[in-house]
Amino acid sequence: ESGDYIVIIDDETKIKGDLDNDMIIDTFDAAMLMQLIINHADTTDKCDFNNNGTVNALDVSAMIKYIVMQ
Repeated sequence: ESGDYIVIIDDETKIKGDLDNDMIIDTFDAAMLMQLIINHADTTDKCDFNNNGTVNALDVSAMIKYIVMQ
């Protein structure tokens, strides 16, 4: 069909836990999350890997378990 098309490009993935936006949840993401927690940095919903409403070491633990089980 002819017509106008709009292409939207996003520089951030929506995958929970993919903090470095490479479309893969891996140890780099877990390390980034640990640094955010240690530094008391602002976090997003993507950081709440275990979906309990709080970003803490339990999210890192859940992420590492997920990575190992892949």
